[in-house]
Amino acid sequence: HHTSALFLVLPMNIKYIHRVEYHQTAVSPLMAASLCYAAGCYKFSLDIGKKKSDFFLYKSVVLLQLGIILYTRVYLWFPAAISFRTHLKEQNDTVFLYCASVVITFLSLFNLILVADGVKAAIKCIPKKFPKTHSERKKTLKTFRRASSGIDYCPSRIESSMSNVESFHNGKAD
Repeated sequence: HHTSALFLVLPMNIKYIHRVEYHQTAVSPLMAASLCYAAGCYKFSLDIGKKKSDFFLYKSVVLLQLGIILYTRVYLWFPAAISFRTHLKEQNDTVFLYCASVVITFLSLFNLILVADGVKAAIKCIPKKFPKTHSERKKTLKTFRRASSGIDYCPSRIESSMSNVESFHNGKAD
């Protein structure tokens, strides 16, 4: 998706820089990705195995990420993409219409995959209760690890966060 965005930015800037839809569809996914990345890296720095406050903060960040994804990749994306495609059709700009149709289709599918990942993470994490025993902690950490692997782009952080928690419980605190 980055390649298509870079490939299309010059022709779009030349011909359709005045269209609000262009700016919404070009910038909002980038904003969503950067906010979710930052929130994900923060989330993985939390000690969810020991601190109840971090556990609930982790769940709050999962909901925040889901909200960002739903807002930018559904609420903003689909109306703007449809509106821009309609404008191209009305202008009888067939080259841009065909290219935009292909790009909009693929990016819409990509956006739906991200929404599904965000919903999956929320469904797995939100109902969990704070673990009380060591075995419950390990199970919860494993569930959170799996649930968050799809919407976050910072997998090394969750591995180190989880190993810190596991080493603490094994009596090897840093």
